[in-house]
Amino acid sequence: MIFKEFQETKEIVARVPQPIIFPTWGWLGTRTTEPVGGRVLVEVRGYSGMSSWCDILLTLPSQALDIPQEGRGFRWSPGTYKLVLGSDRRGEPLIRVYAHAEHTTDWLLVAVDGDVVTDGSQGNWLPIAQAEGFSRTRLHGDIWTLVAALPNTVLAVQEYGYRDPKYILVTPEGCKELGDTDAVLPPNEW
Repeated sequence: MIFKEFQETKEIVARVPQPIIFPTWGWLGTRTTEPVGGRVLVEVRGYSGMSSWCDILLTLPSQALDIPQEGRGFRWSPGTYKLVLGSDRRGEPLIRVYAHAEHTTDWLLVAVDGDVVTDGSQGNWLPIAQAEGFSRTRLHGDIWTLVAALPNTVLAVQEYGYRDPKYILVTPEGCKELGDTDAVLPPNEW
């Protein structure tokens, strides 16, 4: 799913400060193609029972994606990238990712395991895309969210099936977990 906020902006330049690990666990999975013309197609899929669907579709420069020999644990390499919203031939949303020589962007691109809770987050952030998979009863599942944020933003992240968020500080070096509580409260109100 591509968030409405990113659909409105259509593009952003952001720096990946630490490797982004694509999900290959629980009710989420990642599939890729072999590189063609220096680019690779990546899809993040949700699963439920015997069903699966593509939630996030991206194209990346092949040098930006580390594909291990055993086919698990895909990693998006650190660097500065331009993300542009487009569509495939069926009209499905597609994020085109390009290496970007401009290194002066303040935006940082991170992935979190859960849904960002707006009421508990503080700072400037832009939700990009989200994948969700769940059991047939919907009691269990996983959520993976791609977010662009400015440094020192605190994201309240609620994992699938949990009521209480964990707080994550986005720094120029990457994400740092601050802890979790029963409260949904932005840091300026702590």
